[in-house]
Amino acid sequence: RYKLTDEQKKKISESHKGLIPWNKGKHGIYSEETLKKIGARDHSLCWTEELRKQQSEKLKGRPSPNKGKTTSEEIKRKISESVKKTFKEKWQDKRYQAKIKLSGYSIFVVIAIIMILVEGATNNKNTIIDNGLEDNKTIKDNTDTKDNKLFTINYPYIIELNYNIDNTKNNITYKYSNNNNELLITKTNNDIVTNYKYISNKYYVENNDKYILTNINKVYDIIDYEYLDIDNINNYLNNATLENDIYKVYLKDIILNNTSDKYITIKLLDNSVEIDYTYLLNILNNSNYDTFILKIHK
Repeated sequence: RYKLTDEQKKKISESHKGLIPWNKGKHGIYSEETLKKIGARDHSLCWTEELRKQQSEKLKGRPSPNKGKTTSEEIKRKISESVKKTFKEKWQDKRYQAKIKLSGYSIFVVIAIIMILVEGATNNKNTIIDNGLEDNKTIKDNTDTKDNKLFTINYPYIIELNYNIDNTKNNITYKYSNNNNELLITKTNNDIVTNYKYISNKYYVENNDKYILTNINKVYDIIDYEYLDIDNINNYLNNATLENDIYKVYLKDIILNNTSDKYITIKLLDNSVEIDYTYLLNILNNSNYDTFILKIHK
């Protein structure tokens, strides 16, 4: 490829000094048709897959233009001097400054994203999201109640669901045990046994001696987990009225915009609890249970 000498470049520069470009200050000098032709011409110069393939076939068998060539001592010296430059010397180059600044901004953005993700994971740790409640039936926030745990139980323990609907009796049992920070759940539904594991806020179901990721709604298909949760039960107890050794939790005290006189009852026994959820579930889920009793015991 022909290269202009410094003298030739200087002569060309001198010859153009003082000349005013023919299109300086002009606007709309090209018609719409001409602009379309220019655009079509530019697109035709793009490297399509077909052109790339043709060029590849054309160059097959040709030796590389750099084959057999070696780097001259002068070029090696320049590369060596560039590498040996101190940071202060390199900083004089604006392109180097831009590169360093861009790297700094990129690192800052990555760190910020990581911190946001870590904070979000911490805030959501051990929480279970329930989307089954309608807006006008939202359970009240009990953060302003006393943190008084009236009922506690350690692993292993059992939760029994006994409910009647259309004069048909049903029974579901959950057995919970803890093994090396893994929550093991054995669910028995009318003599059908299914094993689950709860690890890192995820549920897994046993299938041919292997555990496969599943959904919380598959585990708790009859009742939402929040009604089984010990902490939530204690929230109900803190909003209850004790009458004759029975805790009554009025629905209007735990459901926004509810004026019903209905209530759920909670009985605290020796290391166990029994809750009548009939009215609550019928209102929240539009169900038609005759009775719905939950028992937690060892």
